[in-house]
Amino acid sequence: MAEVRKRMTAKEKEVLVSSTKCYVCEDLGLDHAGFEGYDLKDIDLDHYQVAFGNGGEDTDVLPIHSATGGSIPDDADFETSTARNCHRLRSNDYSSRAGYVAVLRARLQARTASFVDDVYENAKRSAKDRKYLMSANWKEHEVEFVGKTYPIVSEERNGERWRRFLVTLRPDQVFTDNTSQVRPAAKKSLMKMLYTFLVEGFPMFAPVNARIDVCGHIVLFDGNHRATAHSLAFGVAVPMPVMIWDIAPGTVCALREHAEAVNTEGDNR
Repeated sequence: MAEVRKRMTAKEKEVLVSSTKCYVCEDLGLDHAGFEGYDLKDIDLDHYQVAFGNGGEDTDVLPIHSATGGSIPDDADFETSTARNCHRLRSNDYSSRAGYVAVLRARLQARTASFVDDVYENAKRSAKDRKYLMSANWKEHEVEFVGKTYPIVSEERNGERWRRFLVTLRPDQVFTDNTSQVRPAAKKSLMKMLYTFLVEGFPMFAPVNARIDVCGHIVLFDGNHRATAHSLAFGVAVPMPVMIWDIAPGTVCALREHAEAVNTEGDNR
């Protein structure tokens, strides 16, 4: 027979919230993480199937902001709000504190991320840094790229020969531009992909597609949604599969201007 959870009395709840903070706001490093100004009805208690440490004590009960009509991580004023509803996006899909907070952290960034260039530290990188310049030496059956040799996949379509090779690169090593038909990422699609990566645990099955411009930048022309979602979920230092195509490099550095994203100093996992 399943164990029945004990319901806290109002007094017990008052004692708990008086000495703790909302675990979401605490883990995200936000101000106003305490419960000052919140009525007890605006505070929920989360119960997890798997207990985890919180401030050195093992517990499966954690207080969380749940103000009616309060700001959620998708709102622009979430970081500064003194009336938050951190519980609204919570569901039984999450069995750990870290798992839920990881999704919320990604959603915070997703508010301003239209391209992989906008996510976390990518918003502040300088494309002029030589570490982002990567040339490829194409031969008949293999290509030399960043000190390694990769086999070439080749095929002909209507008399045109198409060549490419598969590699893994970090999101902070790739760019997008205004000439390669890269669409801004739709927020609804990003949210679905974040759920797929972080909750369902699926990997990126298909590689993103890229070319190398005349300066040596790896420029995406297909897969901006996947690359952006991967970066939001895991940070810009976790590699992803990239298919690099032998396409004419053009005559200019293929880079786009973009606005800095908020929260770029956040945890990059």
